[in-house]
Amino acid sequence: MPIEKHLFDLQLDDDVCAVIIDSTDKKLGIALLKGKETFVYLGGDIERRHTAEILTALDQVLASAKLSISDITVIGCVIGPGSFTGIRIGVATCNAIAYANSIKIIEITSLETLICDRDRGLALIDCKNNNYYALIKDGTLTYTALNIDEIKNIPFTPVYRVSFDAKKACATFINKYKNQNFSKISKPFYIKKSSADGSILT
Repeated sequence: MPIEKHLFDLQLDDDVCAVIIDSTDKKLGIALLKGKETFVYLGGDIERRHTAEILTALDQVLASAKLSISDITVIGCVIGPGSFTGIRIGVATCNAIAYANSIKIIEITSLETLICDRDRGLALIDCKNNNYYALIKDGTLTYTALNIDEIKNIPFTPVYRVSFDAKKACATFINKYKNQNFSKISKPFYIKKSSADGSILT
């Protein structure tokens, strides 16, 4: 897949090379932030290929930026919710890179990126049979699972996930980077029924 180069209105310090990996969806998403430039990979609609695709795609992104894996100084891991297998592939890959480079990880949920530019809102990911993984943002962050009838009672216009949104993923990452929301390892995030105040359920 071709690598896209963007000049988003987002920037980290010049000495920071950040990679964000999202394998929670059918389409693998990778973004590399270096200075004012962002290099983006969006894979095909084939979830089962993530294991074979992820390292090759990362190499392609790094090559486009004329960098190597040892140049990565911090990594963003989209930890879920989403595909059970995809989440584990992404988490394992991010942890391996972080360990090899002795760098920190920033955990990101696939839902928070959808409404990162809003103070209040409802983010949804279809998990089939009229059920959705949800994030309700209204002063606090509440992760839960909702059916289609329950969604109608939430007083926000829903924002649905379509695929990896590199700009929103980068904006979420940068906000957490500035707040130093670092982890030594990333852990899979699976939604059960509810998780209030942004707590992670595993």
